[in-house]
Amino acid sequence: MSTKLTAGIVGGGNSAHILVNLCTRNGLDTIVITRRPDEWNTDGVSMRYGNDADVSKRTMYEGGKFVASDDYQLLSTANVIFLCCPVHVQLSLLMQMKPFIHDENTLIGTVFGQARFDKMVKYVFGDKQPCFAFIQIPWICRATKYGEKVDNLGDQNVDIAVSKNVDFAHKNMGWMKYTYTDKSMHANRVSFEHHWFFPSNIVIHPGICYGSHLIDCRDDYFYRNVSPISGACIEQLDAERLKVVHVLNERHKLNVNDHSINQFWTDLWGHKQGANMFQMIRAEATLSSIKVPVDIQYNAQHRFFRDDIPFGLCYIKYVADLLDVKTPFIERVIKWAQTVIGVDYLDEHGRLVKANLPKYYVEDDDPLGIKKGGDHDDDEKEQNGLTVHALDELITTFQRR
Repeated sequence: MSTKLTAGIVGGGNSAHILVNLCTRNGLDTIVITRRPDEWNTDGVSMRYGNDADVSKRTMYEGGKFVASDDYQLLSTANVIFLCCPVHVQLSLLMQMKPFIHDENTLIGTVFGQARFDKMVKYVFGDKQPCFAFIQIPWICRATKYGEKVDNLGDQNVDIAVSKNVDFAHKNMGWMKYTYTDKSMHANRVSFEHHWFFPSNIVIHPGICYGSHLIDCRDDYFYRNVSPISGACIEQLDAERLKVVHVLNERHKLNVNDHSINQFWTDLWGHKQGANMFQMIRAEATLSSIKVPVDIQYNAQHRFFRDDIPFGLCYIKYVADLLDVKTPFIERVIKWAQTVIGVDYLDEHGRLVKANLPKYYVEDDDPLGIKKGGDHDDDEKEQNGLTVHALDELITTFQRR
């Protein structure tokens, strides 16, 4: 095998633009697999780095030459492959890649992992294929001209989940040092089990969408005008997520990350301890500047629905059912979301409709190697959030204004 690394980048999202620039500038042979290869400037993707309001003060990095194609066969030479796409298309892309991945040392990963990416890779490739997933996207970025230009507002330290069959000193892991503009940034290795239900998109996006629906709030800026109701919805979804985490850790002796969404945001953005989600989202200027399509809370095709319901809340509900943990608010949000999406994930009795959920996690009746039953508290104790009853009171109060 050549000592020079070859990076395969599948998808054309914002992060794909960042990776093309970083990989080519650092000497990696780079292949982009995309449905729109003709729209990529294969002479180089330029990256503007920094978050100064005066864009002229940001640093420009010119990228190197690369290959853009829609031919998955080109991935047969890759040492490391990044999926840069919405979560709901990852399984389909892995299936398209499978015929051309012959080396069990090829690392297959994603710039954003959700709902056990390792289980997805195992479902397609079997036990031996090594994989990884960034638990948070390592950059805050936006492609300003598709296939040609991207803004990187900053790198951030992240956790990277790596499958157990990967030696972190593996020669192919050398790609990690190429994934940051600022080489002082780093990724911490964790297990996939540690970040089973990471407190991020799976509660933030559905919480804001459902909260906006409750008060009929529609705005071009998804985060900037988030309401106290949406903040409370996020915290209640997170409280039920934590109920599942606590049972996994306490009854089954796992080591799943038990940080609340509030704690995660405090650590990530440097907010004061004790701030609620409404306060923290409103205070974060970078997020507040992000525009999304109008009426996103009713757009069934958006990733906030297609990713964060079947690969987010439904996955939590699936594991909760295995553990006999009650998640009434998660069920409430799923039932609302499925009326928007037009797919039934829950039946009239609140049971998951497995035929409409991703096969890689529902085809195993006991994916955690655990058994149902055991003593735990299923009442509505406050756990970094409101009780469902208290949330209903808050909604009623807000609607009277």
